[in-house]
Amino acid sequence: VVADDEFFRYFGSQQVRLSVSYDYNKFSQTNNPSVGGQGQQSSGIFKLHPQIVADGNKWRLNAGLAVYMDEDFMPSKVRFFFKPIAEFKYNVVSNILVPYLGIGGYIRRNSFRSFTDENPFVTTALPLANTEQIVELYGGVRGSISSNITFNVRASQAKYNMLPLYVNDTTTTPDNRFTVVYDTVTINTFSGEIAYRKTEKLNFILKGDYFDYSLLNEQKAWHRPNYKVTFTGVYNLKDKIILRADIYGISKQY
Repeated sequence: VVADDEFFRYFGSQQVRLSVSYDYNKFSQTNNPSVGGQGQQSSGIFKLHPQIVADGNKWRLNAGLAVYMDEDFMPSKVRFFFKPIAEFKYNVVSNILVPYLGIGGYIRRNSFRSFTDENPFVTTALPLANTEQIVELYGGVRGSISSNITFNVRASQAKYNMLPLYVNDTTTTPDNRFTVVYDTVTINTFSGEIAYRKTEKLNFILKGDYFDYSLLNEQKAWHRPNYKVTFTGVYNLKDKIILRADIYGISKQY
């Protein structure tokens, strides 16, 4: 269950925003010690994110602080995290060339649904823990080549605590299911994206991502790709229904 809201107010040319959200998750597992079942798990993530948006003739600065409360109910445990969130961009040539720099971080919910979205063959007895993006530094350039072609080139380095990796669950027979192990991981990401707007209703997007992993304990980033290519088509049907289709190309994975 997720509930969120956002408030904002202008003070002269500056805008002050406040985002508030609460994410609650309850997961009942197969309570079988032979497969590592842990019965029932529930937790909540509360987020409070105040920020200021300042604009100039050619620049914009978003700056704020995200405060997270990560609460486990069984057993009871509460942790607080403070993440600086900021991005600066400068419009060099009237939206044709816009370089940007930023810093961020977050707490991300891991659930049975999020795991099966990535790997539909996971076991139902999973150790659930939320992932902390300790910090991310990023920069890039976005802009337009013509009136209907835009681009975005981005590089980032992010460090994660409790990032899930997928390994074979050897406690089951046959061992064709996966469980998760967590590790502290630094990921360098290089991305490129080009979008083509054929009409007001039809858009195509081609995106490529390359990932370089550095792990604290594990030998490899198990079942995580080194590169991924995505081709997306989006069709807007009378501003009422959005149709979207994605085709993925993914590298071999350890």
